[in-house]
Amino acid sequence: MTDPPLAQIGRPAGLVDRLRPGFSLYRASLGENEAALALGLAQGLVKVTGDARGRIVGASAVGPGAAEMASFLALAKEHGLGLGALAHISAPHPALMASLVELGKVFQAEQKVSALAGKVARLRRLLPF
Repeated sequence: MTDPPLAQIGRPAGLVDRLRPGFSLYRASLGENEAALALGLAQGLVKVTGDARGRIVGASAVGPGAAEMASFLALAKEHGLGLGALAHISAPHPALMASLVELGKVFQAEQKVSALAGKVARLRRLLPF
């Protein structure tokens, strides 16, 4: 055991995004998590690295609930669940796991913007000017 708790799965977060383009790193601070704030343990961070298709490549967590979040992310990775699936976790409220839900929501929001940007680019190609 370490204090604060540390956990990591897959490829180290941060290393992967330097190796290849198309990888993204998503972070959530436990300082913004209601359960961590209520417990007085609002110091910590969870980072999840995803590939261009949104698949979980690796994750690191430090702080309360690090082992539980890492084990959940390992299970999600093993079963092919992507970052977007994290937004649909049915976690009680408040819960430390809500940080993973927020990461999933951020990923989904970025995908919607990207899809819209693609549509705008295709429309611009059709315009004569």
